[in-house]
Amino acid sequence: MKETEGRGCQLRHRERYTLTLVVVVIVFVVCELPDLFLRSWMLLHQIAPDCVSYPLDLLRVVNTASNLCLTVNSSVKKASCH
Repeated sequence: MKETEGRGCQLRHRERYTLTLVVVVIVFVVCELPDLFLRSWMLLHQIAPDCVSYPLDLLRVVNTASNLCLTVNSSVKKASCH
């Protein structure tokens, strides 16, 4: 009886670890997207400045959102470790 209870407990722990890992990876990907967009835009603007505009106000908003997302990402990783 105790052996099956132990296995059930181990299975729940594995499921919890798997769920934590999935959440951390999803948060990482979502939080990195604004930074990826911003860096890609800047690269394209440097490569082809005549073809890619430089909307400074929009890029500032994306930069702020990117910084916020990176902060949230760090917080989630820190919280998941404890």
